[in-house]
Amino acid sequence: MRSQRYRMYGLTLRSEVPLPAPLAPSSPVDVDLYRSSQERFGSFGARVLAQLTLGHRQVYTLWQHPWGYRLRFEHCCTLEFQRDLRKVWVIPHAGVPLSLVGQVLVGSVPTTVLTLSGEWVLHASAVETFGQALAFAGDAGAGKTTLAAAFCAQGFGLITDDLLRFQFRDDQAWAVPGTGRLRLRQDVVAAFPELPAKPIAEGRWEVIYGGISDPVPLGVLFLPQVSETVTRPEFRPLSPHEALFRLLGAVKLKPLKDKALLEARLQRLAQLVQRVPVVHLQVPRRLEALPHVVQEILARFAP
Repeated sequence: MRSQRYRMYGLTLRSEVPLPAPLAPSSPVDVDLYRSSQERFGSFGARVLAQLTLGHRQVYTLWQHPWGYRLRFEHCCTLEFQRDLRKVWVIPHAGVPLSLVGQVLVGSVPTTVLTLSGEWVLHASAVETFGQALAFAGDAGAGKTTLAAAFCAQGFGLITDDLLRFQFRDDQAWAVPGTGRLRLRQDVVAAFPELPAKPIAEGRWEVIYGGISDPVPLGVLFLPQVSETVTRPEFRPLSPHEALFRLLGAVKLKPLKDKALLEARLQRLAQLVQRVPVVHLQVPRRLEALPHVVQEILARFAP
């Protein structure tokens, strides 16, 4: 089966499943993804590392096996990771289109590989402004992608959407570029006609960017909250202690049930909040107010 190489979050994935990510034909491969028709791992000796349930709906479960890891998305696919995280077998569930499986893989494979390797990724989007990264972290519905779109509509570059890998170098945190894609709702596309958006599956629109391939210094990390009452953005810098507590709700692959992984996550986030200002940001719900939000953020936080 023909495979392609893709570059995202500082990793090169060679995949038999098409991925919505930049091609990287000559990059050394970090992880191989193989399409499979059946699961290889049984349940013997497995223990749960992470599990997410929303209401009565099971979203995913991550198990550790003696020979590797299994990540099951109940309504999409099952992923089986070799113990060294260099190979992944992808088993699509019956009736699920490969395009949807590919959307899941670009987030779940880097998140799992990086988390289990001792690195940590945030549920965040980030843009490049005047040589630094501004990031927006939070759970679903916090406004991360919409804020990134508002910056991109004013000509700033997209670093990543939805998943942010950060690295430490020279006592500085760096934001690592992702897939170069923004996935937007119809109302956001209508609010920013400057964006060259194209319709994709599930009623969403996509904007594809390029040009940022190297990590960017992380200048400010915002925790946005959409508000019905404010008419202009409100900023509240957080202490490192409060920032650490709040960021625990903005990580990918949660909730973790493994003590060692949890301790490593806390240590990593503690490093981040000591190096990067974290600001609680209230933004108006009205999309037409967002260009003014962008200008106020730049006035306060641009270098």
